[in-house]
Amino acid sequence: MRSNYGDAIAVEMEGFGLLDAARANQQVSALVIRGISDLIYNKAEADKEGYQEIAACNASAFAFGLLAKYRPEQRLGTTTTSQSSSSPSQKVILPLNLPNTTQGMELGATPPKVFISYSHDSQEHKERLLALADRLREDGIDSNIDQYEESPLEGWQRWMLNQVETADFVLIACTEQYDRRFRGHEEIGKGRGATWEGGVIIQELYDAQGQNSKCIPITFMSEDTNFISSPLRSATNYRLNTPDGYEALYRRLTNQSRSRKPELGKLRALPSRNRKQAFSEKTQISPFVAERLKLIQMLNALSVQQFNMLVFALSPPLGLIPPMSASQADRTYVLLNWAESLRGCGLKGLQKVLDDTLKNSRNP
Repeated sequence: MRSNYGDAIAVEMEGFGLLDAARANQQVSALVIRGISDLIYNKAEADKEGYQEIAACNASAFAFGLLAKYRPEQRLGTTTTSQSSSSPSQKVILPLNLPNTTQGMELGATPPKVFISYSHDSQEHKERLLALADRLREDGIDSNIDQYEESPLEGWQRWMLNQVETADFVLIACTEQYDRRFRGHEEIGKGRGATWEGGVIIQELYDAQGQNSKCIPITFMSEDTNFISSPLRSATNYRLNTPDGYEALYRRLTNQSRSRKPELGKLRALPSRNRKQAFSEKTQISPFVAERLKLIQMLNALSVQQFNMLVFALSPPLGLIPPMSASQADRTYVLLNWAESLRGCGLKGLQKVLDDTLKNSRNP
């Protein structure tokens, strides 16, 4: 407890499992109320003094007081039933809201045409999609759904084909059942409408070579995002169970981006940085380096006989200098390293012996 919770004086543990389970089911509202009867330390003493009962009473009083004032709102996908008439009416409550500052606007010659493709998973699911279609029409979108039709003159197959092909946008309500039918994996005789529409949509995406500006996946439950068919996963998914989901979808359908891209300006010239040359145009070589380079050139220019005379005069350790079969450069490298070592003659000593060797070789 000390290592994981630091300076915490009380920790609530039991309620987490309940809340985690409730979170997985969006139809369930849950709240945990706990009265603190003891701290992390001295728990046994607090229990003996009866603080558990006191804490339980306080938590109960708070819970009942909250419930007395709490008015549960209808959650996404639930229905309210009116008992005032002999045939109860149902109304689906969806968070299909636009900002309060929204005003009417002219969108051009015709409003965008939208078709909603979905599978008949349940009556509740059908009501959700019908409520969405109704709201879109109220907000100026020419939306269409099969529930507006009793029996189209051209027949259902051609009606679905024409709706998908003539729509500016196709909203695809993704669920596990729709994905199964979209892929053609449903049992024979089931879900023929969604299966047919899925085939038409796939063909359109294929003809467009995957360039999708028309087919828009929508979901009503967080788990439904797992069943967005693969050809649609690259497109933005609009989650209509969130407060701003409908507004985001409406902006997409009406081409009203939340963040407008400004006009492209002109390129601007920036001043260059003043730089000071760190080196002179002609590199200066130190006298020591120059002397060493001159000595290396002189050694490499010696004949084999002259080099052997030099080695004999210097008397380096026996076997140190490579034999005559080695290259002159290798013999020079070894001789120079020895001369510069602690036991060597030094560069000046090497230069003096070299000068004497050259003088003697010229005047035998």
